[in-house]
Amino acid sequence: MRYYGPSQADNGTIAVIYGAGLGAGSGTQIRVLGADGAVQRTGPLQLRTCGAFGQLPTSFGATRIDPRGEVIAHEYMCTNIGSGTAGTTVTTALTSAASPGVIMDELRAVGSYRPSWLTTRAPGAAANDMLLTDQYGRWLETLAWRLPLEAVEVVDANEGYVLSSASFSRTGNVLAYAIGEESTDRSTVYVARMTGDLVPGVGVGAVCAVASSTEPMTPSVSPDGSRVAWSDNGGAKVAAVTVPAGANGEACPGTITTLAAGGINPVFSGAAAPSRPAPDPGPNPGPDPGPNPAPNPGPRSTLAVKGPTSASLAQIRKGLTFSTRCSGKCTVKGQMVVGSRRVATDTTKLKRMGTARVVLRAKLKKSVPAVTVVISSGARVFSRTVTVRG
Repeated sequence: MRYYGPSQADNGTIAVIYGAGLGAGSGTQIRVLGADGAVQRTGPLQLRTCGAFGQLPTSFGATRIDPRGEVIAHEYMCTNIGSGTAGTTVTTALTSAASPGVIMDELRAVGSYRPSWLTTRAPGAAANDMLLTDQYGRWLETLAWRLPLEAVEVVDANEGYVLSSASFSRTGNVLAYAIGEESTDRSTVYVARMTGDLVPGVGVGAVCAVASSTEPMTPSVSPDGSRVAWSDNGGAKVAAVTVPAGANGEACPGTITTLAAGGINPVFSGAAAPSRPAPDPGPNPGPDPGPNPAPNPGPRSTLAVKGPTSASLAQIRKGLTFSTRCSGKCTVKGQMVVGSRRVATDTTKLKRMGTARVVLRAKLKKSVPAVTVVISSGARVFSRTVTVRG
């Protein structure tokens, strides 16, 4: 294996796992690519919760980069082999696209997996929020709310069946999900029209079955809710979302198109198709249309932070202060990183609007030329390289 589990932000930025295995010595990485496939940033794939109490990394899931291209989520599993405490823990880790591999947060709701980015309509929620689901069809946690929503069942996963994955449209009115039958390993992708917002009170309205396979299936619904993509033993496929009124689980009408016979786990994004050179207009092409637009510069942070761009070893030992303005209740986290090693952290919580400050202190060797500072608040991220003097 080389590249695994890519996903794309609306500005074309691609997140992907690169490597050939698991564990500290495997060299597996998180990579950030431009829309043209050029590598922009690279960091080690971090498995923070593995290693303690006899835990071993057993697998990792695909990346899910948020629509703004700022935060990358990936899941991984740790199996505890200790006597009397055997079991498997699924963790969703969040890392910055500006500094991939530096873990910002981990979401460890029991039994949760397959994170989905979406645009919520809940009061006070972040513009781009994340939902985790569990195998019983319940929403467990969101990045903005950070509240368990265990009473909100979106799918009725009866005994012997599990919800293997789910994907929500940005419009909030279409849900695509896969249900697996434990006795036969058969999986079916369904699409449903939702009733209500993505908060308690939501429900599944009309629902129909898109496809079924003996292979695991991970559906992804388009941002506007018009199409759904998935993969099975025939490759990566796509179909229009056509849910007849009153449908109750029967087959959906419409045509299924194979995107790639050998493709797996396609993921929709809001990125525009890559531009192609205009055809030669021949003689008398008409007026000069002017210069081509500048290329997309890649992801930009939406978190405004004030702080130093350079500092001496003595100043870093004393502490560097970084501040950001919060419009309401917030939690601001700061990290200082040298290479892949985190050397300082600080967290500040505000209960109301104000300025949040984090102070990062570290004792560094004289040979360190620079440090990376990552400040995060919810799904917003700020990253800066601070030059070390002396």
